[in-house]
Amino acid sequence: MPVAGGLTFKVLSTGDGHACALTTDGVAYCWGSSFFGELGNGSTTDSPTPVPVTGGLTFAAVSAGGGHSCGVTTDRVTYCWGKNDQGQLGDGTTTQTSAPVPVTGQLTFATVSAGAGFICGVTTGGVGYCWGSNVNGQLGDGTTTPRAMPVRVAGQP
Repeated sequence: MPVAGGLTFKVLSTGDGHACALTTDGVAYCWGSSFFGELGNGSTTDSPTPVPVTGGLTFAAVSAGGGHSCGVTTDRVTYCWGKNDQGQLGDGTTTQTSAPVPVTGQLTFATVSAGAGFICGVTTGGVGYCWGSNVNGQLGDGTTTPRAMPVRVAGQP
Protein backbone atom coordinates (compact mmCIF):
# COMPACT_ATOMS: atom_id res chain seq x y z
CA MET A 1 0.00 0.00 0.00
CA PRO A 2 1.47 3.43 -0.90
CA VAL A 3 2.37 5.98 1.74
CA ALA A 4 -0.06 8.92 1.90
CA GLY A 5 0.97 12.17 0.25
CA GLY A 6 1.69 11.14 -3.33
CA LEU A 7 5.47 11.08 -2.80
CA THR A 8 7.91 8.83 -4.67
CA PHE A 9 10.58 7.36 -2.40
CA LYS A 10 13.86 5.77 -3.41
CA VAL A 11 14.89 4.30 0.08
CA LEU A 12 16.64 3.56 4.21
CA SER A 13 14.27 3.00 7.20
CA THR A 14 11.97 2.09 10.15
CA GLY A 15 12.61 3.07 13.74
CA ASP A 16 10.84 2.55 17.02
CA GLY A 17 7.46 4.12 16.28
CA HIS A 18 8.49 6.16 13.26
CA ALA A 19 9.86 5.75 9.75
CA CYS A 20 11.92 7.89 7.38
CA ALA A 21 12.52 7.75 3.64
CA LEU A 22 14.18 9.74 0.87
CA THR A 23 12.46 11.06 -2.22
CA THR A 24 14.12 10.63 -5.58
CA ASP A 25 15.50 14.19 -5.26
CA GLY A 26 17.06 13.55 -1.81
CA VAL A 27 14.48 15.18 0.46
CA ALA A 28 14.04 13.28 3.74
CA TYR A 29 10.51 12.67 5.00
CA CYS A 30 9.55 11.04 8.30
CA TRP A 31 6.21 10.00 9.81
CA GLY A 32 4.81 8.39 12.95
CA SER A 33 5.76 9.24 16.52
CA SER A 34 7.59 12.48 17.22
CA PHE A 35 7.64 12.35 21.01
CA PHE A 36 11.35 13.22 21.00
CA GLY A 37 11.35 15.18 17.72
CA GLU A 38 12.44 12.13 15.70
CA LEU A 39 10.52 13.32 12.63
CA GLY A 40 12.97 16.22 12.27
CA ASN A 41 10.37 18.77 11.21
CA GLY A 42 10.90 21.14 14.14
CA SER A 43 7.97 19.71 16.12
CA THR A 44 7.18 17.03 18.67
CA THR A 45 3.75 16.45 17.16
CA ASP A 46 3.10 12.97 15.75
CA SER A 47 2.22 12.76 12.06
CA PRO A 48 0.38 9.87 10.35
CA THR A 49 1.58 11.16 6.97
CA PRO A 50 5.12 11.99 5.77
CA VAL A 51 6.50 15.41 6.77
CA PRO A 52 9.72 16.88 5.33
CA VAL A 53 12.78 17.10 7.56
CA THR A 54 13.46 20.78 8.13
CA GLY A 55 16.58 22.63 6.97
CA GLY A 56 16.47 22.27 3.20
CA LEU A 57 19.11 19.51 3.27
CA THR A 58 19.62 17.04 0.43
CA PHE A 59 20.31 13.55 1.74
CA ALA A 60 22.05 10.54 0.22
CA ALA A 61 21.07 8.25 3.13
CA VAL A 62 18.72 8.28 6.12
CA SER A 63 18.24 5.94 9.08
CA ALA A 64 15.49 5.89 11.73
CA GLY A 65 16.38 4.61 15.21
CA GLY A 66 14.87 4.40 18.67
CA GLY A 67 13.49 7.91 19.16
CA HIS A 68 16.06 9.54 16.88
CA SER A 69 17.01 9.65 13.21
CA CYS A 70 20.15 10.49 11.23
CA GLY A 71 20.98 11.22 7.64
CA VAL A 72 24.04 11.76 5.47
CA THR A 73 23.79 14.66 3.03
CA THR A 74 24.99 14.45 -0.54
CA ASP A 75 28.10 16.42 0.53
CA ARG A 76 28.73 13.76 3.24
CA VAL A 77 27.82 15.81 6.32
CA THR A 78 25.90 13.76 8.90
CA TYR A 79 22.93 15.24 10.74
CA CYS A 80 20.84 13.71 13.52
CA TRP A 81 17.64 14.73 15.31
CA GLY A 82 15.37 13.54 18.13
CA LYS A 83 16.15 11.87 21.46
CA ASN A 84 19.62 12.58 22.82
CA ASP A 85 19.74 11.34 26.42
CA GLN A 86 22.80 9.18 25.68
CA GLY A 87 24.45 11.51 23.16
CA GLN A 88 23.00 9.63 20.20
CA LEU A 89 22.80 12.80 18.09
CA GLY A 90 26.60 13.01 18.11
CA ASP A 91 26.70 16.77 18.58
CA GLY A 92 28.63 16.67 21.87
CA THR A 93 25.54 17.29 24.01
CA THR A 94 22.64 15.37 25.52
CA THR A 95 20.10 17.98 24.44
CA GLN A 96 17.09 16.68 22.49
CA THR A 97 16.19 18.53 19.28
CA SER A 98 13.40 18.25 16.72
CA ALA A 99 15.54 19.71 13.92
CA PRO A 100 18.71 18.30 12.35
CA VAL A 101 22.03 19.10 14.05
CA PRO A 102 25.42 18.25 12.53
CA VAL A 103 27.44 15.44 14.05
CA THR A 104 30.72 16.81 15.44
CA GLY A 105 34.17 15.70 14.40
CA GLN A 106 34.27 16.79 10.75
CA LEU A 107 34.01 13.17 9.61
CA THR A 108 32.69 12.36 6.15
CA PHE A 109 30.37 9.38 6.40
CA ALA A 110 29.29 7.25 3.48
CA THR A 111 26.46 5.73 5.52
CA VAL A 112 25.02 5.62 9.04
CA SER A 113 22.74 3.18 10.82
CA ALA A 114 20.63 4.20 13.81
CA GLY A 115 20.00 1.69 16.58
CA ALA A 116 18.22 1.82 19.93
CA GLY A 117 20.01 4.77 21.55
CA PHE A 118 23.15 4.71 19.43
CA ILE A 119 24.42 5.28 15.88
CA CYS A 120 27.23 3.73 13.89
CA GLY A 121 28.62 4.93 10.60
CA VAL A 122 31.29 4.15 8.07
CA THR A 123 33.37 7.01 6.70
CA THR A 124 34.15 7.41 3.03
CA GLY A 125 37.59 6.00 3.93
CA GLY A 126 36.05 2.80 5.33
CA VAL A 127 36.55 3.53 9.04
CA GLY A 128 33.77 2.73 11.54
CA TYR A 129 32.65 5.18 14.20
CA CYS A 130 29.81 4.97 16.73
CA TRP A 131 28.22 7.27 19.31
CA GLY A 132 25.44 7.29 21.91
CA SER A 133 24.47 4.61 24.45
CA ASN A 134 27.18 2.10 25.24
CA VAL A 135 25.75 0.08 28.13
CA ASN A 136 26.57 -3.20 26.38
CA GLY A 137 29.76 -2.03 24.68
CA GLN A 138 27.88 -1.56 21.39
CA LEU A 139 30.07 1.37 20.34
CA GLY A 140 33.01 -0.98 19.97
CA ASP A 141 35.52 1.33 21.66
CA GLY A 142 36.42 -1.13 24.42
CA THR A 143 34.34 0.63 27.09
CA THR A 144 30.76 0.82 28.32
CA THR A 145 30.83 4.63 28.57
CA PRO A 146 28.22 6.54 26.53
CA ARG A 147 29.70 8.91 23.96
CA ALA A 148 28.12 12.17 22.76
CA MET A 149 30.55 12.38 19.83
CA PRO A 150 31.75 9.76 17.35
CA VAL A 151 34.42 7.37 18.61
CA ARG A 152 36.43 5.10 16.38
CA VAL A 153 35.57 1.42 16.57
CA ALA A 154 38.59 -0.35 18.11
CA GLY A 155 40.84 -2.71 16.19
CA GLN A 156 40.76 -0.90 12.84
CA PRO A 157 43.87 0.03 10.90
